[in-house]
Amino acid sequence: MATVAILGCGYGGSAVAISLAKRSNHQIILIDQNPFHFLQISLHHCLAYDVAPASVIVPIDRFAKRLGSRVRFVRARATTLDEENRILHTASGEAIAFDALIIASGATTYFPDSVKQLREYAHDIKDFRGALRIRQAFESLLLVRGEGHIVVGGAGLSGVEIAAEMASRIRAFGASKIQVTLVGRKPTILPAMDEYLIGEATARLTALGVKIICGEAIKEVSADSVVLEKMGSLACDLFVFAGGTVAQNIVSHERIAVKQTLQTREGSPIFAIGDAAILFDANGKQLPADGQTATQSGEHAAKNAIALLANRPLTPFRGSNKGVMVALGRHNASGLILNRFKVRGAIGGAIKDAILWLHKRAIAGF
Repeated sequence: MATVAILGCGYGGSAVAISLAKRSNHQIILIDQNPFHFLQISLHHCLAYDVAPASVIVPIDRFAKRLGSRVRFVRARATTLDEENRILHTASGEAIAFDALIIASGATTYFPDSVKQLREYAHDIKDFRGALRIRQAFESLLLVRGEGHIVVGGAGLSGVEIAAEMASRIRAFGASKIQVTLVGRKPTILPAMDEYLIGEATARLTALGVKIICGEAIKEVSADSVVLEKMGSLACDLFVFAGGTVAQNIVSHERIAVKQTLQTREGSPIFAIGDAAILFDANGKQLPADGQTATQSGEHAAKNAIALLANRPLTPFRGSNKGVMVALGRHNASGLILNRFKVRGAIGGAIKDAILWLHKRAIAGF
């Protein structure tokens, strides 16, 4: 019986594990340095709203047990990979032997060195502990002080959703003396997204009282201010940085340029998926680094790993972007379904909530 190791239990890694457990009789080893799977699509809820933090995480050991006795969870940080001997070494000294390995280690927040003191005053929103620290600071500002300035750096999907969720709760609480400002480097929020989504998000943020500053770079962060390249200093009591991500994997500090089969090189027993890899659709267009891409590539990597171990031909990955939903405050969202059908408001919010529920049900079994 062969052993398949999965490095990382995010959206991609969990999809691999579920698919392998259903389709094969191989031993499966789940490796993650965290004891839980963080539901990233509910990040904005975790940071800003009155939902229990425990509701946006799923214990990996519980997930592994639900998949059956062939699945084992190892909580460890991988340090080195011996591809020739098919061994993964961990910081705790464990040597994990495998017949096939799927790298699904995801991404972490990118902290550019060009922004002075960024690391000192920004937490990693991709990490649950960092998200909790931001939540605690936000709650203190909202419930104790009742006034102040929040600056969200980065006007991509995460930045827009966080700004909208914070402003939505501030408005619901009646804390009119708290100002949320969203700062982005590009000429518009949600760069590279459809004009419909940009327009909907801009209108919604404006209605919530969010101040939008586009075409500006952040130069420096301090305990009480954010310095912009053109406009100078902004007062800031809470800074949230959502300026992009960088892959965190054992092969490279950048996303891996995988083969069409998702192998790291021709004939290799090692695959890379999700945020750890550069992935394309059937037309050669690069896919976004999001949950649906991670899930699709995870399911395909599982099929190809099974085929590899059975000496059968592998098939090329043909991922597709089925649309995008942008959360714009409590129970409110805008989106494009299949990149054609437009939704907004409460209907969009219900669809966004349903997506979260379906994923959580698949992972946690409820």
